Amino acid sequence: YLIYGMHHCLNLVTEADGTAGAVLVRAAEPVAGFDGAGGAEARGRRLLSGPGKVCAALGITLRDKGLDLTQAGAFFVADDGRRPPRRAASPRIGVDYAGAWAARKLRFYVPGNTAVSGNPR
Repeated sequence: YLIYGMHHCLNLVTEADGTAGAVLVRAAEPVAGFDGAGGAEARGRRLLSGPGKVCAALGITLRDKGLDLTQAGAFFVADDGRRPPRRAASPRIGVDYAGAWAARKLRFYVPGNTAVSGNPR
């Protein structure tokens, strides 16, 4: 028997129903106290260095689909009040099929951060 692993991706919808707009979270940087699945602190920042890894470490599955992330709960997104870090942009990874959109710089990341997934182009 072959067993295939399924990877979930964390997409944050940024627009109202009927309007296209979302952000794929490709990586995250663990903060103090985060222990994640299997001990993130022991395994270093690379635990959250890919879309599938982010969901696995945070325990995100299809049961979380449709959650309102602006409401406090087990998982929500909040502004910590700090100034955002400098960011850079590059073409997205693995979208060669997207024609002219493949070259657009729609992938945003913090330069030099070890949590960034893939190599910026």
